[in-house]
Amino acid sequence: MKSRDEMLRQLFAAAKAAPAEAPEAMSSHLQTRVLAHWRAGVPGADSWAGLAAVLRGALFCGGVAMVLCVAWSYSELTDVSDNDVAIANYELRADLMP
Repeated sequence: MKSRDEMLRQLFAAAKAAPAEAPEAMSSHLQTRVLAHWRAGVPGADSWAGLAAVLRGALFCGGVAMVLCVAWSYSELTDVSDNDVAIANYELRADLMP
């Protein structure tokens, strides 16, 4: 592995070998297009936006399913007639069965 001093020397040598003249200016048409694309804020490279939308939808569906399950369980708990019969049958079976 190269030492830091050697890498620094190579970097300075590459900087010395670089041309001294400045690059030519960007054409006005290209500059306009680049600025327009930047101002538009197009999320072209943002691949996480789609995943975030899918996960947000999954979270919403999970919440709706949870609320439906709680409502269903609550409606079953309020029906005491079946619960009383089940408790009586359990006590009867527990007393008669060895």
